[in-house]
Amino acid sequence: MTLPKIQSDPGGEIEISIQKFLIDYFFPGTSSVQNGNELIVKYELNDPDWKATYTIGIFLKAFKEPKVWVLQPDIKPTLSIHMYQDKSLCLFHRTDFRIFEKISLARQILPWTIEWVHFYELWLVNGNIWKGKEIGHGL
Repeated sequence: MTLPKIQSDPGGEIEISIQKFLIDYFFPGTSSVQNGNELIVKYELNDPDWKATYTIGIFLKAFKEPKVWVLQPDIKPTLSIHMYQDKSLCLFHRTDFRIFEKISLARQILPWTIEWVHFYELWLVNGNIWKGKEIGHGL
């Protein structure tokens, strides 16, 4: 009996295709575009209790950490809300992931982004106190 050949994915295109499928499946309404080993995701978040509707942008390149931004509304970056100067979000500490672990946009990154928006909304109304989880990693 001959075993089927296991296909490798040296450029990451298959991995990115899987990420795209999962994000589109679990988050209907997501706009996602794959270009080879890169994925761009746009998603709109709203809640009747929030002050704004949030447009989220995610960029993922195979074998790299994803970057997440709040595209709308315009938010002034500050360390107290875990937003870098380039307006990308600090959702995890880099040591949380090893190079060979897969980061799932659908299972981790987008849910963490929704959580970030929730805590940002709380921050707006509670005197600028961040209630989300954090680690002292020298933002």
